[in-house]
Amino acid sequence: MKNLKYFLGFTCLVLWMGCNTSAALQKGDTAYGRLEYQKAIDYYEKGLKSDQNPQAMVQLADSYRLTDQYDKAVYWYGQAVEQPQVDPQVKYYYATMLLATGNTEEAATWAEAYTIARPDDSKGQALLESIQNQELLTKSKLSYDIYGVAFNSENSDYAPMFWNGELIFVTDREGKTDPWTGRSYHALYSTQNGMLDAKALPGNLGGAYHNGAASISADGKTMYFTRSQARKEKGRDDVVRLSIYQAHLENGQWIEGAPFPYNSSEFSNLHPSISPDGKLLIFASDRDGLGGRDLFVCRDQGGRWGPPENLGAPVNSSGNECYPFLANDGNLYFASDGLPGLGGYDLFVSSYENGFWTSPRNLGGEINSNKDDIALITADGLNSGYFASNRASGNGTDDIFQFSRKKGSINLNGIVVDEFTSIPLPNVAVTAINQLTGMKQTFTTSNDGRFSFSLDADAKYIVSGILHEINTTRETVLTFEVPEDEPLFVKLTHNDPRFSLNGKALNRTTQLPVEGAKVKLYNVTKDEEHVAYSDAEGNFSFQLTQQSDFQISGEKDGYFTSIQEATTKGLDRSTTLFVKLYLTIEEIIIGKEITLDGGTIGNVNFENILYDFDKSNIRKDAAVELDKLVKILQSNPTIVIELGSHTDSRGEDDYNMKLSQARAESAVKYIISKGISAGRITAKGYGESRLANHCQDGVRCSEEDHQMNRRTEIKILKF
Repeated sequence: MKNLKYFLGFTCLVLWMGCNTSAALQKGDTAYGRLEYQKAIDYYEKGLKSDQNPQAMVQLADSYRLTDQYDKAVYWYGQAVEQPQVDPQVKYYYATMLLATGNTEEAATWAEAYTIARPDDSKGQALLESIQNQELLTKSKLSYDIYGVAFNSENSDYAPMFWNGELIFVTDREGKTDPWTGRSYHALYSTQNGMLDAKALPGNLGGAYHNGAASISADGKTMYFTRSQARKEKGRDDVVRLSIYQAHLENGQWIEGAPFPYNSSEFSNLHPSISPDGKLLIFASDRDGLGGRDLFVCRDQGGRWGPPENLGAPVNSSGNECYPFLANDGNLYFASDGLPGLGGYDLFVSSYENGFWTSPRNLGGEINSNKDDIALITADGLNSGYFASNRASGNGTDDIFQFSRKKGSINLNGIVVDEFTSIPLPNVAVTAINQLTGMKQTFTTSNDGRFSFSLDADAKYIVSGILHEINTTRETVLTFEVPEDEPLFVKLTHNDPRFSLNGKALNRTTQLPVEGAKVKLYNVTKDEEHVAYSDAEGNFSFQLTQQSDFQISGEKDGYFTSIQEATTKGLDRSTTLFVKLYLTIEEIIIGKEITLDGGTIGNVNFENILYDFDKSNIRKDAAVELDKLVKILQSNPTIVIELGSHTDSRGEDDYNMKLSQARAESAVKYIISKGISAGRITAKGYGESRLANHCQDGVRCSEEDHQMNRRTEIKILKF
């Protein structure tokens, strides 16, 4: 979640070096400088295959980190830190990503390396303390039930806020696409009583880009919210400024009002929170402070806001503080990545005593995780409330969670099995939805297909699962009058009518595996395409639907694209579960001549192209072979070839030269008529100038020997 929602309200100034030389890396630099991280990822991944540029490695790792792809960020930071003269900041981010993915031991190693390189930066020491205090922080004095709310989507949902019995929150589930994330711009939505339905906030808040985290006054009529400004591109810097705006409720519609008087083009203000009595406004800003972003407070001065004051230590750290919430219990709740925690952003609470904010208390492992946990709100002193997190149990990139102190509960155990084979199924996402409250819990089945939930007593639940976009059976579970020491048990079955296709990409010449081949599965019947990449052993796999025909193609730079076919028509799922496919991929050699008489390209076998005596027209049997060549050219759109025609030595030299040229041109015209560009194929007649054997003029040879010289060859000129 260190993506847009943290930049909605602070400056993101990217200073990048543009030192990369390949075209792909240069395009990656441009996209990175514009904060278009999804595009940058595509270009860097391509460019780094041939150019191991250290700066590109760092910026690819940054791009993965800023789009919540932590495992890939770990890999590329790991590559970058091994490069000479690496910036110590890379070691810090490597440690944070290792911690976020659960590798605490290695995270400690790199956090310590950062503190050695930057001993004056307190955030390194704070990160070390977070790692060392993992066990202590996971022990909480309070016990909570935590549920993903029913209105979460597959997109980002975060920053909840109470409003007249409803919840306002931020989401990117709909709208115009932001090139930074490849997802929709963020907007404010509302939902009633935690139900499934959510709708855009009524009114017109304006803004061409993002509207972010909001806070509403106690009377429900005034709202302060975050908005992104237009990007300014000057040279190779890209600046995003965020500001706070005011809105008023008029006839059920939110109408945009005046901007916050302390907005500036030099820094950002974000994440406003107004106190219940309306006298304080706390917000985050990257103006001069103790760290990246600090919390500031403005005080009401007769109907206008006084100047911002930094809350100072111990609330602010050398890291980032964000998402403040001034609760009606007088406490300040906020998120920080600079104070000791479990990793990423943790949630903290501080109280105002004797004119000062107390040292923040980490809310512990019952609420916090080793991922990012932010934007907590509560109306009853942490007995219940909401927060947002990108922890692995959520529905989408970021989700909103509801928490409540535990009361009487019933344990539910269960298992998911295949309907036909009764084999337990791992990795099934099982949900239990409380039909009275709408609260939803999610659990992923273990390797033995099992799952478990702690359910509220005296409630009704619907339990179901999903795997490969196919639902399991649904079970209704009643927890009325069930003894707490007697766990319930349910069995869910899953009927997946698809087949598994396993394949192996091989080098045709060496028969060794080809790693990183791009394999495309095209469902001819349904007009659908899926993509996978072969692993170090050349293996790849797909799921196939019933009663369908498929084309499977494999491609990699420097190799011919190879095509195979498969079908599930007529196959019985109960007896045939797997189809094995071995792709053959042939290395391309520029200038190599391939004879179309038993020769092969990829896994396509060719027969000779035959002509009638003293003729150059294309016969039906020759058209079959030329059609094979057309398919190869269609599958490999960058290949340029020469089609060469040869004769035997019988006849006059000039005549044989003209005849072979006419035959080659006839074949080329046929291929062009099938849609191949004329610029990709050249006709060349060689006559008898390049005999394949000893059968020169005056030498007696058999008809078979002469036939060897009457041949058509392909020469690859460019790939």
